[in-house]
Order: sequence, then C-alpha cells, then structure tokens
Amino acid sequence: MTVIQNPGAVKTVSRPSLSMLLTLSRVPTGLVLVIMVLTGRGLAGAVTLTVFVAVDVIDGIAARLLGQEDPQRRGMDSIIDRTTIAVVLMCAALQTTAMFVPALVVTATGIVAYPAAARNYNDLGVVLKAPAWHRVWSTTLFLSGLVWFAAQPVAAVAIACCGAILQAICTAEMVYKHRRITRQSEE
Repeated sequence: MTVIQNPGAVKTVSRPSLSMLLTLSRVPTGLVLVIMVLTGRGLAGAVTLTVFVAVDVIDGIAARLLGQEDPQRRGMDSIIDRTTIAVVLMCAALQTTAMFVPALVVTATGIVAYPAAARNYNDLGVVLKAPAWHRVWSTTLFLSGLVWFAAQPVAAVAIACCGAILQAICTAEMVYKHRRITRQSEE
C-alpha cells in the first residue's frame, strides 16, 4: 500500500506546479471529449480520448520525476478522471441505452470513494494511491471509448461493463484500505 502523507505544514505556493497544470489541462480536454461523444465524431473523438489518457499518464510521471507529487494533485487527478469517465459514459448512454449500466456503476463508485478519501485526508492527512492493477480497468474503459468511436456500440458497451466492474472492485479495495487506516489511527 502506498501512502502520500500531508505533514500538516502550511505550504505557500505562488504558482501551480507543472504536474498540476498538466492535471488541470485535462478538464477542457474532457469537455471536448464530451462534445465528440454527443456529436458522433469518430476519429476526432478517438484522438481526443487518446490525448486525455496520454496527459493523464504524463502528469503522474512528471509529478514523480519532478518531486511535485502531493495530495492535492493526486486528489484532483482522481476527481478529473472519474468525473470525466462518468460524464462521457452518460453521454454515450444518451445514444445507446445499454451504456447506462457502466455509466451508473462508474458514477456509484465515485460516490462511494470520494467521501472515504476526503475523510482520510481531512482526518489523517493521508491520500492512498490506487493499486497498480487499477490500470487494467482504466485501459479497459479507454479501449471501450476507442471501440465506441469506431461506431461499434454493442462491443463498446460490453467492454465498458467489464471496465466498470473492475473499477468497482478497485474502489472497494481503496475504501477497505481507507477504513483500515482509520481504524489503525484510532488505536
């Protein structure tokens, strides 16, 4: 289990770090991605999705290499990831009703995960990093998006359902870790 600690010291930051700027740059990219899904732009949507995922990988690498990893960036990264994925799946569901299943699962996992994560950060100053295997579900949802933009909605729904189930399992593991840390701190 990897834990990022907030030592409680007040940190004065005059400007956001490069890794935080990269993280925040995914917000407009996510909005463009939503527009691509709603307008059915296949190739442009696939390229936008690929850029969104590539910047997600790069911001984490930059944070670690530059020593800029902190709980705020990690939390913002998670919020942007889960919110964008949920909104994109909901938009896809407007066109293919079966996509509501993975969209609801992804939304529900966010509703479960965020309060536990916020409680741990506020009470203990700790942010847990997702387990390494979380890349499996994120890759599955990425592939689902590429298949969706290739105009194969049935296959995209099947892949997205698998990704949503894997995300739910990953979230359950994270919530369990949050609870375990909370119990340990109370002892």
